[in-house]
Amino acid sequence: MNYRLLAASLPLFLALPGAALAASCPAASPAIHYEGRWQENGGCYEAAQGAVYLETDFTGTRIAADLQDHENRWLVSIDGGPSRKVRAAADGPTVLAEGLTNGRHTLRLERATEGSYGISHFRGLEADSLEAPARQAERLRLEFVGDSITAGFRNDGIKHGHNDAAIEDGSMAFAPQLARLLGADYSVVAKSGEGVVHNWGAPWPDRGLHTEERYRWTLYGAHKTPGNTIWQ
Repeated sequence: MNYRLLAASLPLFLALPGAALAASCPAASPAIHYEGRWQENGGCYEAAQGAVYLETDFTGTRIAADLQDHENRWLVSIDGGPSRKVRAAADGPTVLAEGLTNGRHTLRLERATEGSYGISHFRGLEADSLEAPARQAERLRLEFVGDSITAGFRNDGIKHGHNDAAIEDGSMAFAPQLARLLGADYSVVAKSGEGVVHNWGAPWPDRGLHTEERYRWTLYGAHKTPGNTIWQ
């Protein structure tokens, strides 16, 4: 995927368990459209950046995801409606919606939490049937690079103890909101407290890892993270 790059100038601004279903659509199916930094690994699609998302059309009264993800929160929107925040089920499929009218529906599933909360493993969707979503052929794509404000740090609730992941919604940070106003798809490469060349609270010179070093890798993490590939 190719994106036009928007970089903030320095200083940077800053589940539901359900009954098992037979899998109807693997992650690599052309019926599923992906945006953001995903990589394929043995039939599993992996992501470790904020605001990655997927879209598809499906028929039936229920849809579930084969999603292995211990820490991250996800946003589910059906038929363009308001998003609902969910976590992956600890065991079995994660039910994204059920009790729908029997017919055709749209699904948007977006990661709400930034890359430092770990790798999400997505293996496919379960529904009566799936079809590729209707999308504009030459749609603008934007990629945003930043830190906490770009990632959506603590923008969805009140801080209580160690609940930072629970109160983060990357889709409502300024970058995705701007992209939606422009009718664009988006990718977000941002980590709270991490700058392009200098990190929050670090001495100068700052000898830690920065977005400058991480940018070319698909997943957030040190460049030596097992399985991390160069972003194409």
